[in-house]
Amino acid sequence: FIRHVGPYDAVPGALFDELREWAARKHIAGPMVWMGIGHDAPVARPPEQLRFDAALVVSGPFATEGRIGYQMLPAGDFATTTHAGPLDTLPSAYADIFPRVMALPGYQLIGLPSIEIYHAETISLQHRLHHTDICLPVLRRAG
Repeated sequence: FIRHVGPYDAVPGALFDELREWAARKHIAGPMVWMGIGHDAPVARPPEQLRFDAALVVSGPFATEGRIGYQMLPAGDFATTTHAGPLDTLPSAYADIFPRVMALPGYQLIGLPSIEIYHAETISLQHRLHHTDICLPVLRRAG
């Protein structure tokens, strides 16, 4: 992954290009599984402090190389929906999904980190149609 700190709507698409070039140098075989990991709630943290990781799924740990790091996401339960459309419309998709997840009987929304799984060979802000799974961690309520 490569970390971006700043507004989520200002994440440069070039981060995914940099990851692709790194993967080619390391001979990481495809198909590539691209992810975005949002670590902070925009309502709780100033935009200039939001943390977003442009990420590529790899087969196992490796030593950090410059800006490229490794992290393991914990297993858990997630509420998931698929968004179809330009990446710049993801904020409205989040606005739609949060109330639906909060209303799920038997579950409590944890909300972070939010995970986006991009169903594309390459990530480009210019593409007008992306299929993106939005995954929000939830906790099963006892009872």
